[in-house]
Amino acid sequence: MSTPLNWREIEELCAWISPKIEGLYVDRVIVPERPDFMDGFLKNEWVIRLHSRDKDHAFLFSTRPRRPYFSLLNGKGPKSATQGTRAGFDLALGKFLDGRKVLALDAVERERTAVLWFTGDDEKVLGLVLTLIPALPEALLIEAPAKVLKSNESKLTKFLHSKKLTVLARSRNVEKQDHFILPDGSKSP
Repeated sequence: MSTPLNWREIEELCAWISPKIEGLYVDRVIVPERPDFMDGFLKNEWVIRLHSRDKDHAFLFSTRPRRPYFSLLNGKGPKSATQGTRAGFDLALGKFLDGRKVLALDAVERERTAVLWFTGDDEKVLGLVLTLIPALPEALLIEAPAKVLKSNESKLTKFLHSKKLTVLARSRNVEKQDHFILPDGSKSP
């Protein structure tokens, strides 16, 4: 079993992955096939297939307790699990992200959180927030003002600290929470 990523490793991984996927489009969201497991798939694990005219990538992420991760594969990635159950979260991801363009993959400074940004409509952008805290991992699909793109910040997430963002979907069942505030670890030791 591998150890969970710390915030420095998440920042480095985001910096490495982001240039590879910027400008790609979402093809579909799938539950990957895992033939080594009894059910043939794992709950709380998804793949976002990304494509352009000349390349394909698969963005894998998991919000399984004690084993949260995200990764990038060249090509289309693993097959879709035919017997995999479709949770409300991945159906919402498919609905909102299908055909969207990837803007960036940002790490929230000094936090175990990454945000995968997508184009939205004229006034909004969409973000897939991956909270990779091993005891309580979660993925959220949020909506943010499009003026984020016009900010002078090098990272989209810096502009959004202390702002309430609308939650469109979440991977865990928790009491109804319509808003999310990105954590700010910039002043942490």
